[in-house]
Amino acid sequence: MQDKRRIQIPVFPYVMLVLALVLFVLAAMLYINFPSKATAAAGTAAVGLLVAVLAFVARPAMVSELLTSRKTLLWINDIALIMIIIAIGVVLSHIGFRRNVRYDFTQNQLFSLSDMTIQTVRNLKQDVRITAFYPTGSAEAGMIKDMLGEYKRHSDRLSFAIIDPMRDPVTTRAMSIGNVGTIVVQCDASRQDVAREALFEIPGPYGPPDAKPKYTGEQAITSAILNVTSGVKRLITFVKGHGEASISGYQPRDIAGIHELLTRENFDVDEVVLLEQDIDPRTSVLAIVAPQQPFLDDEIEKLRSYIKGNKGHLLVALDPGRVHEKLERLIFEQFGVLYNNDIVVDPRGIQ
Repeated sequence: MQDKRRIQIPVFPYVMLVLALVLFVLAAMLYINFPSKATAAAGTAAVGLLVAVLAFVARPAMVSELLTSRKTLLWINDIALIMIIIAIGVVLSHIGFRRNVRYDFTQNQLFSLSDMTIQTVRNLKQDVRITAFYPTGSAEAGMIKDMLGEYKRHSDRLSFAIIDPMRDPVTTRAMSIGNVGTIVVQCDASRQDVAREALFEIPGPYGPPDAKPKYTGEQAITSAILNVTSGVKRLITFVKGHGEASISGYQPRDIAGIHELLTRENFDVDEVVLLEQDIDPRTSVLAIVAPQQPFLDDEIEKLRSYIKGNKGHLLVALDPGRVHEKLERLIFEQFGVLYNNDIVVDPRGIQ
């Protein structure tokens, strides 16, 4: 009697082939929904190709079986149906990710981004990290989280975190945060801090007792993103050599705190001695803060050349009681501003 045995076809190579197809689909989904992750998508596709090659190496006869076996054809039909379902999922995922629609029912559209902001975020070529320092559970923290979520929704290159300064003092100190409510926008080595006052309209002390802060910070956050991703830092140069307030000293009349603030605002800060150096042509603002000695003619000429040639901004802060005739004359000639050696008194400070 003839012994009839059923020929068993190894299943494992077919499982590997299905796995390869799944990897190809995942690579397509990753590339379609996250174009910036093209490298990861290519890696996933490469792994899928490797798995498919190994499947055919494990069973070379699988090619003919795929084309002739009735059972295999049924497998192919099932796999094709699964792939069609997955493809529909990919399309819906892409539509949902790129074309999703949300409605803002607040009275003044507080949680909607302008078209310019959306375009700015979608065109990001570098990764941007936003860190907000707000107490957990506060109304402002909730509003900031919602708004940063809107930014994040339009670009996978933007990420954000909300940190409670009381619960995470280590990170707060490491990032030199002095005030609760600060938002730090970073891109590579560039950083700009956005203060709470630039993000919210704070109710005054004489307003309604139940008044809450109103979010108005879209322009400030978007400007910070543009500044840190531009790759260009504006330069502020401080004049020294006349007993000016020092940007590195911590005496009562010094302004080291201003230096730190400008650095956090993504400015470069430098100093210049006019008798020894020329003013850097990259200077956006030239600052003269509380000089104690008068300026010489050569120094005045350098200031005049800077104002005329570079069309730069000049910041002059003079102590009351100090007379700087040549500097005052230059300011009047170039800007039409007359300096009065007067003292302004705030009567509210006199009790």
